[in-house]
Amino acid sequence: KDDNNKEQCTDLLMEPVVAENIDKPIESSLTIATRFLGVFYALVSTFIFTISIKSTKQEIFFLFINVFCTTSGIFAYYLAYRYLTLPDVITIRFTQVIWTAIITTVLYREKPSIPMIVAILLTTIGVI
Repeated sequence: KDDNNKEQCTDLLMEPVVAENIDKPIESSLTIATRFLGVFYALVSTFIFTISIKSTKQEIFFLFINVFCTTSGIFAYYLAYRYLTLPDVITIRFTQVIWTAIITTVLYREKPSIPMIVAILLTTIGVI
């Protein structure tokens, strides 16, 4: 600490940084509510848009399944960045197309087309 109660960083690899009044806690003007206000507005507008579309109950059900799976997939993707090695995460990321095609055929009870089967095989070969 110097004579003005400010702490300085003296590490050779870092730039000199001066922390203002180290004894006081850092004051933040943003609250949690204001940080996520943009996300909240986007969710509300998406919800209003979804409700305004004339959809069947089955389509709305599939839409909520889609939202749940997408959100959990994004959280899992960022958690994978934290806990897995980068090559493993990239491999899992590029097999997402395969899982989307397989789950689509199961949910919609469709027969897989020839291009879909070829794409699944090529993606599997590319990952291996």
